[in-house]
Amino acid sequence: MFQNYFRTAWRNLLRNRSYSTVNILGLAIGMAVALLIGLWVQYQYSYDRWLPGYKQVAQVRMRFVRNGETSQVMGTAVTLTGILRTEIPGIRWAAHTDWMGTHGLVAGDHKIYLGGVQAEEDFCRIFPYQTVKGDVSQALKRPSSIVLTESTCKSLFGNEEPMGKKVRVDNQQDFFVGAVIRDLPSNSTLSFNYILPFSYDIQANDWVREAMTNWGNSSFQTFIAMEPHASYAQVEAQMGTIAKKYCPEAWKEAKLEFFLQPMTNWHLYSDFKNGREDGGLIEYVRLFCIVGVLVLLIACINFMNLSTARSEKLAPKVGVVEAILITVIAAVFSLVLVEIALPSFNLLTHCPIYIPWRSPVFWGVMIGYVIVTGLLAGSRPAFEAGVISLKSGRAPLRRGRRLCNFLFLYIRCRVRRVRGLPV
Repeated sequence: MFQNYFRTAWRNLLRNRSYSTVNILGLAIGMAVALLIGLWVQYQYSYDRWLPGYKQVAQVRMRFVRNGETSQVMGTAVTLTGILRTEIPGIRWAAHTDWMGTHGLVAGDHKIYLGGVQAEEDFCRIFPYQTVKGDVSQALKRPSSIVLTESTCKSLFGNEEPMGKKVRVDNQQDFFVGAVIRDLPSNSTLSFNYILPFSYDIQANDWVREAMTNWGNSSFQTFIAMEPHASYAQVEAQMGTIAKKYCPEAWKEAKLEFFLQPMTNWHLYSDFKNGREDGGLIEYVRLFCIVGVLVLLIACINFMNLSTARSEKLAPKVGVVEAILITVIAAVFSLVLVEIALPSFNLLTHCPIYIPWRSPVFWGVMIGYVIVTGLLAGSRPAFEAGVISLKSGRAPLRRGRRLCNFLFLYIRCRVRRVRGLPV
């Protein structure tokens, strides 16, 4: 039975080539735009989620009142880390870092200037980056070890074995390669090319040595990883006593308190208002989601309008099959259009987006995408064809067509109103 519907629909498309071409191209362009937006949205949501245990990782921030306004900062005191590690239940690891500045690295005849991080040894337990060579956790315990990313290692040593080789930093101190990790992906909030022990920062800067016992110097970043059973609410509640105990003046005068921002929110929720998260890139992500849905909906409505004139000649089931067939062909063309547009799109958005051809999840989404779009696009023609096939006279036909026109004119008006266009 289905084969007969399919053959009839295919013959109709071949017989009406102009109609088929316009319908397929219109739907393909709409699907391509929606797919591009969908890939961009998925990329934004993927930030930092590639890291094992990312749901338990957070950054510690400070909230305080100044001139009657509540503010927040990312900076914290070095002294906070030890308190978090020993006095707060639910915290598994804690580490402070610098702000990931640029240093000069020299190995033999090779000299490069790249950004790196100076961090405590728990840093690589909080962020378990994939190791290529050596043991990262043990490397940071040694004050003379440096951890390199693969690309940095390649720049310094080429194809030579890097383990144990000397790297001079800032022409001040020699370090030895203790481990090599994979390059951080582009969808990573933290970006660096090597890791130095935090002890180097202490040795190189007097002000850092002084900050080791100074709660008033909030010039560092602090990261934590919670126990698997712990929640952010529980840990934050326990952290409420820190400021009162160790910074009583600031706690009393500025209402100082420490809070956590989960790693899942770092990229999308970067704006704060009154010391609390207040959107950021997430607002644009949501906006583009709406735009993608509207573009696809408009493409489907155009398909419906073009198909209405032919609905009298089609049986309802043939109309649905034809709509799904057109949608399948349009989906293939949309993938081609997206592949062609991606280089320019990536240049515009500064995102390395690609079509995950080998992902079963992607193909599952595409199949659902095609089915839903086909059913949506073919709903009106099939409905009208059904009304027409059941007519017993001109009056039911007119009533059916009026009902169809009313429903779909209503949808069109709602779409134009959302887009801010005159109805």
